[in-house]
Amino acid sequence: MVRTTTTSAWRLAAAIFLLAALTAPVVSSADTKGLLPNVVVKDATEFETLDWGELRERVASGYPSRWDDLTLVDSCLWISPEELRDHLGLSARVTAARSDGQCKYRAHLENGNSGVLLSVYVELHENQEYPREAETGFSTGVSGRQFTSVDVGTDDLNVYVHKRSMYLYAFPKDGRSYWRLGYKPTYGMDDVYQPPEGSGIEQEVGPRFMTLLVKKYGERL
Repeated sequence: MVRTTTTSAWRLAAAIFLLAALTAPVVSSADTKGLLPNVVVKDATEFETLDWGELRERVASGYPSRWDDLTLVDSCLWISPEELRDHLGLSARVTAARSDGQCKYRAHLENGNSGVLLSVYVELHENQEYPREAETGFSTGVSGRQFTSVDVGTDDLNVYVHKRSMYLYAFPKDGRSYWRLGYKPTYGMDDVYQPPEGSGIEQEVGPRFMTLLVKKYGERL
């Protein structure tokens, strides 16, 4: 499991500076605890018309990877529940809400049962050191043998999927962030999504979410 770094004086100062530079309606100070702010834009209306170049200027920092820019947005706004539902071909209603520092997509069955279909967790660091160390752990050595690399349609996102457990890690190439997606069905939800018979690991919920993400933002960031 990847560790979470503690807040340093540098990060606290950066968080204070960043919060001062942004407009209040789109900032949540609660999301700045523990790491650099990785959720800045929280307003769906602003997100739909977001100028990514302007966002980079507003945060007064140069991110080495364009996919790092996406970590400055509440991950529940990346892909709407309706988009994910349609992409996976689900019959169940899907909602999304931020909880425990994650965006959790929940499937709701007609019988009243519901469960988390997918959770998205984001970390943004002040430099590339820790994400690169973490990525090395997933691609080499003993831990690396438990993961397989998956092509999600772009060469500047490195994605590693656990071969047996349903979760993956995505690393923007040369970036300062990483994302963890968990998608093991909760009790009673095994049949909500079934990959096509005989398909590979790339047809699981997590990799399919990533391919949808690349399709949506590949030319925009």
